[in-house]
Amino acid sequence: MLNDIKKQRLSKKDYDENFDEIHPPLSEHEAYVEGDRCYYCYDAPCIEACPTGINIPLFIRQITSKNPEGAAKTIFDENILGGMSARVCPTETLCEEACVRNTGEDRPVKIGLLQRYATDSLMNSSNHPYKRSEDNGKKVAIVGGGPAGLSCAHRLSMRGYSVTIFDSKSKLGGLNEYGIAAYKSLDNFAERETKFVLSLGGIDYKLNTTIGKDLTLDQLKKDFDAVFLGMGLTGVNSLLVDGEDNNGIDDAVRYIEDIRQAKDLGELPVGRKVIVVPDRDAPGEKLINQAIEFGWNVAFPEWNDSITDVADAVSKYGRLFTIQSILKTTESSRFKIDLKRKMYG
Repeated sequence: MLNDIKKQRLSKKDYDENFDEIHPPLSEHEAYVEGDRCYYCYDAPCIEACPTGINIPLFIRQITSKNPEGAAKTIFDENILGGMSARVCPTETLCEEACVRNTGEDRPVKIGLLQRYATDSLMNSSNHPYKRSEDNGKKVAIVGGGPAGLSCAHRLSMRGYSVTIFDSKSKLGGLNEYGIAAYKSLDNFAERETKFVLSLGGIDYKLNTTIGKDLTLDQLKKDFDAVFLGMGLTGVNSLLVDGEDNNGIDDAVRYIEDIRQAKDLGELPVGRKVIVVPDRDAPGEKLINQAIEFGWNVAFPEWNDSITDVADAVSKYGRLFTIQSILKTTESSRFKIDLKRKMYG
């Protein structure tokens, strides 16, 4: 089963093309033209649909008024990690789905790309939109250097708190650094965005430090005035089937992390024939898309089937499947995995 796992499946040119940016950024002219399509609604449904409540009509008007850095400030006021959000947020099911342009044209304003244009404009300049207040003498510990921890640290520092972030990884960034599909965030953007946040000042950090191993919560409560816990959800659900821990079987989080941290994608050993067992949400589609980009042999069944042993399925089918559902059977504690045809690309 493991005989056909090796490196350098594709040429460097193929790797570069396959992992190129999925949505290229807008040029200045394209941003002005796209922004001009916005109706600047008074009770804008796009704002209601935005999880962070960004004033979308305002920042688009600022772009069309040739003030992209002001637009970025409007975005960062609600979400200091607005640059990454512009790249990975499912705008097609949130703000863009709510855009009134869909009614007449079935084509929303490209809010995500306009947000990226604005945030990139400011981050590429030497200007930081915020200043740190005078030190208030209070210290806060933040456990977890992912999006929640970084956002919390930035806002606390703005108000004069001295912040220390503790993270178990060798880099800050959390999900943004380790868990975002490679084709959505290129050129070390997660690292650059983290540096942008830290450049405010007043934020220290300690890496390779795990709570419960290297220090305790009681110790943090003693040494700091407050503690913020932002560890995130980095684990994956177990399938509870035989063979899921066997050699040659990997989980989605570690797989995407390996891709994100690889200096040379060609050095990652991959199999020619692969089966993917995803959840019914975006992570499964990310895996499938990236599997295709690695040049794996992808085939989809015309039929339904069930398996209770992942290793047996890999050996038997040797193909890439998507999973319709994972249902617990009434006869035992095993899971039945229903395979259903679904086309991609």
